Amino acid sequence: MSEQVQAYEGTMLLDYMMPRWVTYLIYLFLIIAPPLLSRYLHMRYFGLTIIAA
Repeated sequence: MSEQVQAYEGTMLLDYMMPRWVTYLIYLFLIIAPPLLSRYLHMRYFGLTIIAA
């Protein structure tokens, strides 16, 4: 490989600011919270399905 190539080796930018598990919790919250907070019942069921899976 060229010496000018920079490899990040699986690290994320947020890894420098907080632990990886906190980053995952944020991602999960952003995926699960909107369906659960929806006023439509079928969307809330979908949010519960995501949690159960």
